[in-house]
Amino acid sequence: FDAMAAKQQELSEALEKACKQQSKATKEQFEALSTTLMKQSSEIAISAAQQSEVFDNKFDAMEAKQQDLSDAMVKAQSDVNAKLEFVLSGYADKLQELQDLSSTIA
Repeated sequence: FDAMAAKQQELSEALEKACKQQSKATKEQFEALSTTLMKQSSEIAISAAQQSEVFDNKFDAMEAKQQDLSDAMVKAQSDVNAKLEFVLSGYADKLQELQDLSSTIA
């Protein structure tokens, strides 16, 4: 009976030791996995922030180009208006000269 009790005690201690080792290994695996996931999460957040910055920069550049185009269109329209006003002013002067000449002739 003592031999059986000693064997049972030995088996019980071996089982307890195996459980502790398994628990330690599981804890280490969990910590390693947790560290890996935290690192990957951080890398994803950094990548997302960088991509967002790139998008913001491209959007800002696009807005600046749009503003430049708008400014160029306004200037072109202003230039056309000034030239048209100059030409029409010249025609008005010529018309006035023709009217004066017509009055002189009549």
